[in-house]
Amino acid sequence: VGSPYYLSIYFVNQSTSGGTAATTTSGLLAASTLGIIPIVTNEDKTLRFEIWINRISYASYEYTENFSDVGNLWTMNNGKKMNPEVLQWALKCIEDLHQKIAQDPKIKEMLAEHAFYFGQESE
Repeated sequence: VGSPYYLSIYFVNQSTSGGTAATTTSGLLAASTLGIIPIVTNEDKTLRFEIWINRISYASYEYTENFSDVGNLWTMNNGKKMNPEVLQWALKCIEDLHQKIAQDPKIKEMLAEHAFYFGQESE
């Protein structure tokens, strides 16, 4: 039951070593000044796309970018809302992924095999 095709999307935030030091230092300074000094963060954001066919990983694509952000202790969103800059990057990753999938010979071969056995699906 269900489709043999599956797309997994992973979004990972990973603090850099410099980012951890900056966040810790600026966080302590912000706390000691009751939030007057801003908190600086620096993280690597990774988007990983995996295409699975019959529970076997068929292709994977990974995009990583480094982002720095400055926020106030009292107005930080605590990860509840994505930074607009990160959102734009993620949308560009999806556009690039679409192009890579369209050009990937393994994916073309898989689609041709699917069409051979099951016919072309109407759009």
